Amino acid sequence: MALGLLLVVAESVLADSWYFPKERYRSSFSEDRKFAVYLIPPKKNTESLLEVVEIKDGEEVLRWKTSLKDQYLPLEVYVTNDGGNVVTYNQIGHAGYGERVLSFYGKDGLIKNHSMEEILHVSKADKNSALRELAPQSISSRWWDRYSIKFFDANSRRLYFCIWLGIFDQWVAWDATTGEQIAIDSKMVGRWKTKARVLAIKKIQEKAEGLPPAQEEAPFVFLASLKRSEDRTLIEQLLCDSQFRTTIRSSKGGILHYTQLSGLRSFAERLLAEWDGRTTGIESPFGDDRQIYYYLGVVDGVVKLPETPKIGDGTLWVLLVPEKVARTDWEKQTPIHRLAATFDKHLLGRHSSKASTNFLFSIEGITPGKYWLKAVWDKAEPRREDYAVICQPQQGDYESLESAVITILAGKVVEEVFVDCTHRVREPND
Repeated sequence: MALGLLLVVAESVLADSWYFPKERYRSSFSEDRKFAVYLIPPKKNTESLLEVVEIKDGEEVLRWKTSLKDQYLPLEVYVTNDGGNVVTYNQIGHAGYGERVLSFYGKDGLIKNHSMEEILHVSKADKNSALRELAPQSISSRWWDRYSIKFFDANSRRLYFCIWLGIFDQWVAWDATTGEQIAIDSKMVGRWKTKARVLAIKKIQEKAEGLPPAQEEAPFVFLASLKRSEDRTLIEQLLCDSQFRTTIRSSKGGILHYTQLSGLRSFAERLLAEWDGRTTGIESPFGDDRQIYYYLGVVDGVVKLPETPKIGDGTLWVLLVPEKVARTDWEKQTPIHRLAATFDKHLLGRHSSKASTNFLFSIEGITPGKYWLKAVWDKAEPRREDYAVICQPQQGDYESLESAVITILAGKVVEEVFVDCTHRVREPND
């Protein structure tokens, strides 16, 4: 099984969030950054336009432009270092659908289009094709190129546009001047792997922002497919990611279960597990799917509250504080591992009938070490802002008092941790 396929299977159905440009904007640069492509959205009774400009001494000079005809705007655009050829990729709003999933342009306009079915060599009439089913689906799109690496190859007498398809772990390529797909030999693949590795490392080091998550993750997926020992540390650095999210589910017993995890830490775990030949399957201790961790740890526990929260009753914070931080100093620095379960209509709303004084919680992807737990129910007004990163309890809130130190080991789950968050905070003289 290809590495990328595992990553897709481990994810849920993708949601979509689209931005539809209204004005002319720069879409991309050539690899040597001497040329750029601008896209112009359609106006009333006009077509979308593509412009290629040359950059000289900080000035931009228009070299050629063409109409995009019946398409709105491409999601990605690639231009050669001489500015002579452009490849557009997917369509904003419905990636993977239609005849213009992949389009080739030259100075005289459109050269050739390709649909997803043509690229993957599946029949449009075959609705049960394995390749078609393996392309991740979202509400509006088919992400057949998820985790892919794309570039031009001009090292031969012909100009090629090359793609490493991450979810299939295979190469495809076209003659960029004719738009025709080409036969690939081992020498080509060897050359492309070398170039793709250089591009992947460069993107990781530049830490490009503003890209879709799969685009940001593609370089790591490619490096993991090569399994070169000197590249492993680039993936391992994701195990220190500090961006976490909180989700809520209902367990087998009906008790609500809050989970905090980092998408990038989870992603790195799957890549490294596959690299080491370990299973990346899931287990279900609470009735919901869980990733198996090998390099980081997990805490499972229960928080007890003094009463059942209702929608609008603030936020429950569960903080995993490093052992070296004194019990009286936990508010002075923000712990990396912190679960914030907001009792609002978005998080608690559809589960409110199952709310009780007990809440299951899990913190996944924990850096190994020793910690103690602190819980705060930010119940009283005024409450912390949604973007707050730590919660200092005030009069009318509830907090936990003492916590034993727990040891987090790589690949282990610390279970049956109990946190009593029923101590009401009062004014000093109360």
